[in-house]
Amino acid sequence: MTPQPEKADEPAARSGVKPLTVLWALVSVVVLVGAIGVWIAMDRDDAPAEEGHTLEIVVPAGTKARQNAGEKVVVMDDHIELQVGDRMVISNEDVAPQTVGPYSVKPGEVTTVKYGFPGVYEGYCELSEGKRYQIVVTE
Repeated sequence: MTPQPEKADEPAARSGVKPLTVLWALVSVVVLVGAIGVWIAMDRDDAPAEEGHTLEIVVPAGTKARQNAGEKVVVMDDHIELQVGDRMVISNEDVAPQTVGPYSVKPGEVTTVKYGFPGVYEGYCELSEGKRYQIVVTE
């Protein structure tokens, strides 16, 4: 077999279209299609609603100082009824960690709990009226 001679200094074929122009066009099309998809999803009346309800509990700034001064601070009801799929969102705006029901929340953090199973949760909670809580989750 005879080796083929190399063709030196032969310019590559050019179509006249710059690679950056093609890239820009492709990126534009992808962004446009994505934006249209988001618009359609947001505008649909038959889109499924978000599952469950959300109960928000906020531990206000100054809670630990008020507790240290002997003041009673209540942020959570003694008895809460939820359904499977509901969420409890606890925000701690205080400078100290706080326990709300069975959940410990660090300062400045938000804890979200989604209830996936029915059940009854009970225990001690310094931030509820009777210092006890009961969370009942039903189907």
